[in-house]
Amino acid sequence: MKRILLSLVAVAAPALLMAQVTKQVEVTKPYEPMLEPAEKLSIAPDMTDTTQLRPEIDYTITPLMLQTTLATRPIRPAQLSYWEFNRPRPFYLKAGAGLPLQTEVDLHAATQSPATGYALGYLHHAGRFAKIENDFGQKKGATRMQNRVGGAAGYYLGRHLLEGGVDYTHHLCHRYGAHYPEEMIIPKDAVGYSNLDAVVRLGDDFQDLSRLNFDLRFDGALLFDHTKPVAATEKGGQRQGGMALRLARQWGDHRLRLGASYRILQGAKQLDATKQQLLEVGMRYGTSTDHFRYEVGLDYLSDRFDGARDNSEHHLFPYARFEFDLISDAVKPFVEIDGSCETNDYRRLLALNPLLEAPVWLDRSTASWNARGGLTGHSKNNRFYYRAYAAATLVDNQRYWLLPALDAAAPKEYAAGWLTPYLSGQTTFSLGGEVEYRPLSSLLFDAEVAFHAYKDDVKIEHGRPSMEGSVGVRYECRTIRCGARADFLGERSWSIFDPAGDTLIYERLVGSYDAPFTVDLSLDFEWLMRAHTALYLKANNLLSHDLYRLPTMPEYGANVMVGVRMAF
Repeated sequence: MKRILLSLVAVAAPALLMAQVTKQVEVTKPYEPMLEPAEKLSIAPDMTDTTQLRPEIDYTITPLMLQTTLATRPIRPAQLSYWEFNRPRPFYLKAGAGLPLQTEVDLHAATQSPATGYALGYLHHAGRFAKIENDFGQKKGATRMQNRVGGAAGYYLGRHLLEGGVDYTHHLCHRYGAHYPEEMIIPKDAVGYSNLDAVVRLGDDFQDLSRLNFDLRFDGALLFDHTKPVAATEKGGQRQGGMALRLARQWGDHRLRLGASYRILQGAKQLDATKQQLLEVGMRYGTSTDHFRYEVGLDYLSDRFDGARDNSEHHLFPYARFEFDLISDAVKPFVEIDGSCETNDYRRLLALNPLLEAPVWLDRSTASWNARGGLTGHSKNNRFYYRAYAAATLVDNQRYWLLPALDAAAPKEYAAGWLTPYLSGQTTFSLGGEVEYRPLSSLLFDAEVAFHAYKDDVKIEHGRPSMEGSVGVRYECRTIRCGARADFLGERSWSIFDPAGDTLIYERLVGSYDAPFTVDLSLDFEWLMRAHTALYLKANNLLSHDLYRLPTMPEYGANVMVGVRMAF
């Protein structure tokens, strides 16, 4: 069957091919494709779509003004949780000894809870015990010692703090600069006194002034005299108390501060009939802009003295501070005006000069009015800082310390072991400046100098230098801290007077005691052995100059001290 079908196909194939030739077009040349620009068909598209309906809305816009203050608010340290992450060790100890014989000890113990309060206690000792040769070639015991013990505690009352403290300090020194005639009864060399202070306060830390800050304080003190007086039958003493209130508030860039205080001072024993009362009120107002800051105010002081001679004084102390930032941080002019008043009670005179002939309480206070002006500034990278100024100070009842002559015919042949205070007016004009340069974060150079010119109401040598200054360098890194400093002090003179006579004291001057120009060169070094333990070394007066804090009383020559400090 298959053979029949194949035979039929083979017979019919020529006939089919002949029928197709009559209907084909044969291409006789090669095909070459060509590219031509496309042409858009001219056919309109049909854009028929569903109709959309949008409603018409009628509306208006009413602007609303919102006022806000974009000012940073100070952070109150008492509210930070620093103690939770970095608890300090509760005990701190510093102990050292040196040559000539001298010692120092500091011991602190503290505990703190960020939710409750704090408590601390401390013990301090500093003393020297070697002999010192005075101006007359005599080596005498020159013991000078201070021992101090105290404590404080505070309790947090929300944003406020209630705290109190007690401090007891004992002072001891000797009259080693004295040289007496053989026929004179020599007074006791040792001079000692103690202070007991207590204070209680309730208030704020005056950091966040966007709310009213206050500080209410009560304090009291007792002075114990342990020295047998040279020219009196009984020792002296003093007790005092006072209270003070401070308020502060800030509105934007405006600040207001108010303050008031009252103090009463009462003598004891030899000074039992002496009393002094002081009432002071004051205010401060300040504001600041981008290029100008100022604060102005006024203080009023009422000073009443009851004693051998009653005296009542009233003082006004203006306060002003203007800072200009007109050009850049490199040049900032400033002007400062202020004043202060210090009583001349027995306790204050002992702190300034423990070598008194007898318990004494001067009936007038020392009041001063100061004016300063100058330029200050720093470089853009804060590596260089400077301050230059001119100043004038008017002092009413300036303190002068005079030496009594044991022999008026030869005032410098002998020296008494005590000084006599005297009050008189003085005006001081000063020029000074200071610079700091920090080429590295760990290295600091600094220098300062001041020149003074004095105009005294009476011709008495006042014991103040006409030039003073210092130059220093300091280096600090992770394990080492060291530095060097040279302190310069110009020549000084104290008047010597004849204690015999009834004329004015400045009419009985018989000479002066002169102290030379001195340079106190000192070095310090500290090596941090471990995280909380360090060894230190201090060296003072390396040039062995004759340094004087008080006339006829030279200090140590070259001396050195080594010690250790640690927290545990």
